[in-house]
Amino acid sequence: MITWGFEEVLTKCNKKDTQADYVPYISNKVTPPCYQYLSPALLGEGTNFNLYSSALSRGLVVFDPGTKLMNASTEKPSCKPRSQFRISIPNLKHLYHQFEDVSY
Repeated sequence: MITWGFEEVLTKCNKKDTQADYVPYISNKVTPPCYQYLSPALLGEGTNFNLYSSALSRGLVVFDPGTKLMNASTEKPSCKPRSQFRISIPNLKHLYHQFEDVSY
């Protein structure tokens, strides 16, 4: 099990998503997969742990527990925790100092 101290969490959150873009898409379930990217893209700049924890405390960010199954078709399959935090697209603006739609 990997554990992080509070300082490591703050550092990671302040660096990781300081600039992010979100591009909507449609995928076709064919082989190989085919993607169509849509407009507008969403651009967020300037985030920090305070914005994240505020969104978390208001229920805008939710914990989505999950498990990743590895080597399922072998004699020794294993599971690994793969939990994520999720936020809906309309609430993304609460994670950034600047957030805008960009049409292309």
